[in-house]
Amino acid sequence: MKKTKKRITIAAIILGIILIALAIFLITYEKPEIGYEYFTIEPEPWIEDNTATEEPDDIKINVFKATRKKAEIDASQQDYYTEDDIISFFYNGFYKGNDFQTTYLKPEFQNISQGMTLAEQKEIVDQYTLMRISTEIDPNDGIVDGLIMGKEENNNFVFYIFVDEDWKNQLEYTNIVWGGKFLDSTTLHSRPFDFTKSKNGIYIDKIEEDVDFFKMSPIKGGIVVGEINPELLKAYYDYQDLDITFMMLK
Repeated sequence: MKKTKKRITIAAIILGIILIALAIFLITYEKPEIGYEYFTIEPEPWIEDNTATEEPDDIKINVFKATRKKAEIDASQQDYYTEDDIISFFYNGFYKGNDFQTTYLKPEFQNISQGMTLAEQKEIVDQYTLMRISTEIDPNDGIVDGLIMGKEENNNFVFYIFVDEDWKNQLEYTNIVWGGKFLDSTTLHSRPFDFTKSKNGIYIDKIEEDVDFFKMSPIKGGIVVGEINPELLKAYYDYQDLDITFMMLK
């Protein structure tokens, strides 16, 4: 009988020690942030080597990683998938007075590519590209490359802007203009692009203030990045002759 009581007492002490240790562990344990090893908050890891090419300077903005697999950029638009909707953003550009959608080529490309197959055209297209809005960037190939990407952070939309070394060197200056109505300067924000943050020749900036232009119907605003200000933006929509360069998301 005494042995049984002694065993019960020892078991109770051991159980008590285990419970105390478990309580201490639960109090001090910090739950890891799931997914941040790959789906990082910081934008620098989104800038990766483009494994689809053999060129050492080819970079790709990993939209899958940046948006936690909620978005894709295909051709001239970005589609962002929310719980119950798809938000689409559309791109276009302006290179020294010439409108284009996502790629601006030297005018002679049209004549040179006559009679070529699509595969043959793809082989030479970079030689004639002057500006491109794309996730694929080479910061040292002489092509002015940029991208604007929207994503959710803390239940709010923000927009990241990427431009390359060629962009910085070839444009006289780079501003960001954004707001709800391009033709109403009182609704617009404007500031210089911040070139202080970069990785592998790609510069990164971010806007998060008053970026709900895409919720309006119809959409009359958006984001413009380049040799631009509210007055030049109005002149652009008035079809004035302008020798400026920018990219636009709306």
